[in-house]
Amino acid sequence: MAGSSLGLTEEQQDLKDWVHGFAGFESLADLFGDPSGISLQIANEELFWGDAGIGMALSGTSLAVAGIFSSGTPDQLAIEVSPART
Repeated sequence: MAGSSLGLTEEQQDLKDWVHGFAGFESLADLFGDPSGISLQIANEELFWGDAGIGMALSGTSLAVAGIFSSGTPDQLAIEVSPART
């Protein structure tokens, strides 16, 4: 096809930049570090409203860790909740 390009349009680049910024570790750290404690809940509500399946896929993977945090030994925490496994 003459004249076609595989480059992103300006709108596509803006979307890519927005999603990358949203998905960045700094944004997540900011949500957890919010002094009011409400930012993470707002983000979760909006995420689940948009697509509950994606919301569960992102947050549900850590549900099993709750039991280890509440009653696990330090050795279990080191093994099961290590950064390499998350």
